[in-house]
Amino acid sequence: LLIQSLLKQNEFGNYMKSAAKNAEEIIGSLALGSKTNREKAEIIYNYTKSNYNWSGTKDKYAGKTAKEFLKAKTGNSAEINLFLCSMLNAAGIQAFPVLVSTRDHGKISVDYPFQQFLNYVIVITRFDDQEVLLDATEPLSPFGMLPARCINDKGLVVNKDKEEWIRLEDKGE
Repeated sequence: LLIQSLLKQNEFGNYMKSAAKNAEEIIGSLALGSKTNREKAEIIYNYTKSNYNWSGTKDKYAGKTAKEFLKAKTGNSAEINLFLCSMLNAAGIQAFPVLVSTRDHGKISVDYPFQQFLNYVIVITRFDDQEVLLDATEPLSPFGMLPARCINDKGLVVNKDKEEWIRLEDKGE
């Protein structure tokens, strides 16, 4: 129910749909042709964190439209990471947003995951039997390494097909 509701909201699901339209144009300029999925994912991740700046605001919702975000090149954590997720999907790499509660916000009860317990979005991407967690808000973070603020027990994968909780751990890819 929570996931279905998020996917219908302008500030989440519809933002991703809108971002996907712009993502396809950008993907075309990145010369991903003969690259492996991992290489594509790394290029897209590096492109996103290099070209878009985090405003410092933690949020699970976009506060701007995708068009406004792309023009401003600055956004909250949701705008940046939902855009990253759209970019990965546009390149044919399976990716989903993951809702988390940052360390300073407290842990989530997975038995009763009320929306107010979640305050941040990261991305999970899956390719070649691997899962990689991404957050493009930190320009110096390497691929697959989450900022410490995001490593807080579990996150809810926003996948319309199933409810799935994942452990938030830094695998330091």
